[in-house]
Amino acid sequence: MQYLNDIIRRNTRDMLRQNWGKAVALTVTLLAASLMGALLESAIGAATGVYGLSRTLFSARYPLRELFPWRLLGSLGLTAGIGLLELCLLGPLILGISEWFFGLSYGYMDGEMGVVFRHFRTPRHFARGVWLAFQTALRSLFYTAVLLLPGGGLIFLSGLFTRGNPSSLDRIMAIMGMAIGACLLFLGGVTAWILTRRYVLAPYFIALDDSLSARRALKKSVQATRGFKTGLAWFQFSFAGWWLLGILVLPLFYVIPYYWGSTALYARTVMEARRVLRRPGEAAETPVETEVPADGDPAADCR
Repeated sequence: MQYLNDIIRRNTRDMLRQNWGKAVALTVTLLAASLMGALLESAIGAATGVYGLSRTLFSARYPLRELFPWRLLGSLGLTAGIGLLELCLLGPLILGISEWFFGLSYGYMDGEMGVVFRHFRTPRHFARGVWLAFQTALRSLFYTAVLLLPGGGLIFLSGLFTRGNPSSLDRIMAIMGMAIGACLLFLGGVTAWILTRRYVLAPYFIALDDSLSARRALKKSVQATRGFKTGLAWFQFSFAGWWLLGILVLPLFYVIPYYWGSTALYARTVMEARRVLRRPGEAAETPVETEVPADGDPAADCR
């Protein structure tokens, strides 16, 4: 597995060598679009005195009962509106950027950048990009919340033992419960990270077949990642050091293209192993699956 990851990383650097300028330009576009919502929210707050929900809750100078309902409702409405605006802006953009990197990895578009903004050109493509982003986020949040609930609930219940005048036994029970809850929280987080990798391939299926709906692309992604989710999760987690370095901002212009290109190349590898794509050098007569096989040995396909 590590050998495959090293090959993908090396091939990604080779793939980007002649396209770093375009990749950095896309990174700047993505970061600017991501910051637009925060800047707009701050501007509206400065003009109206109504700020986003997070700022209202965590930096309020008033008790919570004085914020409810009008201040909280206003903040909730502002946050929801900004979130919807970001979804409409980032959903089609992220889908287009994913297609660009995928095309770059497989030579479909020779690095042309027109595909990045094609999902803004027609209502159908725009709606699909927004719906895909919404469905991916909603499903990922649902599974993450479910998997984190046992650990978080146990930690909360353990905290009840420390209220009032707890005895020594209560303190011991609280410590044990919190320790077990922390372990469950960690395991739940890891499981959620692995499970939600099932949606990573959806944009690349749309790149292959523009007639796919968001729901169908997600279904194909779930089928194709069976047996690959753990490897993909570990591969993406291996970029954690790079993302920490991105705190310095400037390295982000290297990290984001490198991560995105590597993910696209990994997706291509999975899709070739699943016989959704032909491998380079395969005969044109070699059949390609129209449906993703649900069984078989994925590891054997990678060898």
